[in-house]
Order: sequence, then structure tokens, then C-alpha cells
Amino acid sequence: MNWKNIYITVSLLCLLQPFSATSGVQAASNTVKVRIPDFPVQINGQIIDNQQSKYPFLLYKDITYMPLTWDNTQELGIQIAFDSENGLMIGQGGGSHSGGWYGLKLTKFEQDLSASNSLSRSYTASMPGFPIIITDNYIDNWDETFPLLEFQDVTYMPLTWTYVHEWLKLDILWDSVNGLNIIGNQEQILDRIYYDDKDYLYFYPNLVTNKSLGSIKVKKTLEEKPVWMT
Repeated sequence: MNWKNIYITVSLLCLLQPFSATSGVQAASNTVKVRIPDFPVQINGQIIDNQQSKYPFLLYKDITYMPLTWDNTQELGIQIAFDSENGLMIGQGGGSHSGGWYGLKLTKFEQDLSASNSLSRSYTASMPGFPIIITDNYIDNWDETFPLLEFQDVTYMPLTWTYVHEWLKLDILWDSVNGLNIIGNQEQILDRIYYDDKDYLYFYPNLVTNKSLGSIKVKKTLEEKPVWMT
């Protein structure tokens, strides 16, 4: 299934969906003020250029929001789909780093750097007018403290503990120097442990980059980088 085509279809359908105010909320209050983070943001260690990105990360109520673009979701192993009955569905899977590939090379994902964003001003985002489901959990977006938002015709998801860790099985790292790093779609390289000794674990991989290297040795203390082996 071509998920890139599905993502394009989702974007088009979102644009065509009529807004329906619910819970007594008027259309005039369908917008919120957001800003762009002034700290570094990374996805799997790749720096996001929020000042030039057409789809920058956002901050709302001091929570970071991630744009659910094709490249971001594929890099993190997030699957998205849309239909007229259920609306936007977000789940695990669908990443481009699938196991069992020979010669897989992880390359930097593309960023649309056609914008010029300011870190000192606010921007306007809106509430989506369609249902949202995350890993089979219906999101009552109008009652959420941190609702999903739309900006530049792309849906943005708040990086809350429930969404990130519990439902989508992603990790987030933070430090004052490197800022925020969202990590996902990483576990598919290692498969099962087939042997161990005093110092090392030996894994079968889900992918290989060289026909003669079909095993990975990992030091138990994690003090060394993993080593490919015959």
C-alpha cells in the first residue's frame, strides 16, 4: 500500500471536510495562538530547521506539537489513514525502515525549507473538523487540554506522554544543549538473541547491509557500539 498517496489523500480530504462546531463551541473560537520553539528539535537525531520549515514544530500551552507530515511519520514509524466515517486514524507501523531488507541505507529525510518563520511572534492554528483516532482510541478533541491542531493544512499532534510513550511507543529525550529529540522506528534492526557470553549478547538482525554479516554483537554494559559479525 502506498502510504505517501494516502497521506496526500488525507490532506486533500481534510481540506474538503466542512467544519462542524461541537459542544457549544462557535466557529469563531476554532483558532488558537501558537508559537515556534526557540530550542533545538530533532527527529532520530536529525535537526529540524524550524525557522525555514514550511511545517515547523509548534508550542501550545508549553507542549510541543509535531506536524504529521509524510516524512516525519515515516521516519518515526507512524501510520496514518483517513476515511469519511472514522476521520483521521493514527497508529504504529508504516515506517520506511522495515526489517528484512538487504543493503538498507538510512538517509536523511527531506524537509520543505521554503518558509521563513519567526521565533518571536505567534501564529494561528485551528481545530480539525473531523474525527481523530489514535491506536483505536477515539479522541474527543474539543474536550482535550492539548487538542490536535491544524497548521498550514497539516494536522499537528501534541507530544504528550500518553500519545507518545503509551500509544505510539516513541521515546523523547531532552537536555539543555541538544533540546528535544523524538525517537522512533529504531527497534526493528535487532531481532532475537541467539547466544550470549560473559560480556556480550548476540542478535539476529531484521535487516542486513552485507551478505556476509548476519549477526550483531552488543556489549552488555552498552559501553561499545554494536558490531556486525559473520
